[in-house]
Amino acid sequence: MHDAPIAHAGALYGRAGVVVIAGTGSVAYTVARDGRTKTTGGWGYLFGDEGSAFWIARAFVSQAIGDESRAAPALRFFGVSNLRELVRALYSGAITRDRFASFAPVALTEGEVAEAAARELAALAAHAVLERPCAIAFTGGLMRDSQFARRVGEATRERLPDCTLVEPAADPAEGALILATRT
Repeated sequence: MHDAPIAHAGALYGRAGVVVIAGTGSVAYTVARDGRTKTTGGWGYLFGDEGSAFWIARAFVSQAIGDESRAAPALRFFGVSNLRELVRALYSGAITRDRFASFAPVALTEGEVAEAAARELAALAAHAVLERPCAIAFTGGLMRDSQFARRVGEATRERLPDCTLVEPAADPAEGALILATRT
């Protein structure tokens, strides 16, 4: 089973609503009151994952390519001497996607990148909504950054004022147990 229904079961304890997972990648999973489900996003780093850790790291590096005076944090983090070396290492697999995504907490210190990522996650939640009003829970590694989680919440409330943001009731491991007891 994909991790999105598991995260939904944990975050919303079987209630209808949307869960948005924002980690290395991003995906939203919705369960409507009538039982319909919908998966939104989750297309991977090449075709989507907007607002994810990989997306954030890529956005930061892309901005640094346009203005190399901003590159120092990425060069230090990855232990490379220039952006070409960084990009080659990513393309060759010397820097894995997970390792590249692990730069996101540093990249989030750049306000412009953080705001854009928050808007992307709010948009993902909005595209996932099947009915209104609804409950929306955000989970995943990026949500551990309280300042970023606040930005995501603000962007989501602005975009979906009739929906309620809720704290995840439980983690995905408990969600797996909830789903296992139902089958």
